[in-house]
Amino acid sequence: MVTRELLSSRIIQTAMKEFGHSCRSDWENLGAAHILLTGGTGFFGSWIIASFAALRHAGYPIEMTVLSRNPEAFIEANPSLKLLSGLSFKKGDVSTATIPFSITHVFHFATATQNRTQANLGDESAEIEMRQTIVEGTRRMLSEAERVGAKRFLLASSGAVYAKGRTDRPVENQFDLLAPFKSEPGLTVYGAAKREAERLCFEAAKARRVETVTARGFAFSGPLFPLDGPYAISNFMSSMLNDVALQVKSPDTVRSFLDGRDLVRALWRILARGNSGEAYNVGSDESVSMRELADLIRSVAVKVGRKVPEVRLGPPLMQGDDIYRPSIEKLKSSLGWLPEIRLRESLKAHADWVIEQRQR
Repeated sequence: MVTRELLSSRIIQTAMKEFGHSCRSDWENLGAAHILLTGGTGFFGSWIIASFAALRHAGYPIEMTVLSRNPEAFIEANPSLKLLSGLSFKKGDVSTATIPFSITHVFHFATATQNRTQANLGDESAEIEMRQTIVEGTRRMLSEAERVGAKRFLLASSGAVYAKGRTDRPVENQFDLLAPFKSEPGLTVYGAAKREAERLCFEAAKARRVETVTARGFAFSGPLFPLDGPYAISNFMSSMLNDVALQVKSPDTVRSFLDGRDLVRALWRILARGNSGEAYNVGSDESVSMRELADLIRSVAVKVGRKVPEVRLGPPLMQGDDIYRPSIEKLKSSLGWLPEIRLRESLKAHADWVIEQRQR
């Protein structure tokens, strides 16, 4: 996802000021770090870049290098990033790239989300590309982190590692990463690849080659979240902003959505303070059905001056509930992190951000 002048957005600027207060102790804990960021042009990465701008403005001596296959497109859309002190871009693929010896920490977000649906539906070429990016990319970046003597490595994983049917508030130790891999009912190709990447990180930590921590992301919302992805929240928001009826295909499906600003706080906290070799669920404990989400979108329409959309409900699921929400107790109790932004506020900010982008 390529945004238009990320740092000039009024909404992002407000968030940057908030990061200056909420992330201060974690930035101080990192010292004079040089962070490698992979997947820097996606949702996770764009928010991390915004928070990096905030930390530089606050005077922290942290530097960041963004590894991307096509940094030119991102820089062209965001020319102000060229003026941001301490930020540099490196062109390369995560499965083959080398990284600078000055790197001390890694945010490894690179994944092949654009091929996720096709791979899960059995498209062999999409599956190969996904595994190449997720598994071999993680293997390569771990090897590079060890080669340059990096201190910490954060892998962005997914709640998909738990497999369908085990995602209703899953705890972090529901499977053994070192046990022989077995395909499980409901474990998608994407989830299996992420689990394999987690195994590589766990083995690296156990062998003390590099300290690794894992953030298992669930569902997200708010500014910078794409409108063109295969997500219900994207489809609802896009429909509302384009005066189209909301198509609610599975009214009783349950999700929980974490705002990107809360995500940023969680990622910096895990990188700075997470226990090596451990995984942390990252998500919200405020869950909603798709029927309830549609009602929230309708209420947001009024607040942003849009027409209240019609809602068209599909039939309930025939094979039981579809629930995808995490337990975040470990992140709360171990690292003192709590989500602060309610879903209604997140949806309003998302709509405001999209409208702001369209007006440029």
